[in-house]
Amino acid sequence: MPVMETFPDTLEQDLVWSDPKLDIRGFEPNKLRNVSVSFGEDVVHKTCRRLKLDLIIRAHQVMENGYGFFAGRKLVTIFSAPLYAELV
Repeated sequence: MPVMETFPDTLEQDLVWSDPKLDIRGFEPNKLRNVSVSFGEDVVHKTCRRLKLDLIIRAHQVMENGYGFFAGRKLVTIFSAPLYAELV
């Protein structure tokens, strides 16, 4: 079932609005979106180890060329709205 709305301080909100950030360790408030958190590469590596994952796949962030890697290719962001740039 699609999430139509997110509420403050919930898992759904963090899944939709959190973003990777190169220059931090751990978590910090997401200043770009003013909601949820930004997370560092260390968080991705720790999460992959804890959950026995090879890769985390995420979306909901504009990426040049449609995709981008983070944390030594342990996280990939896929952006699949090709006409988005023309709309904003």
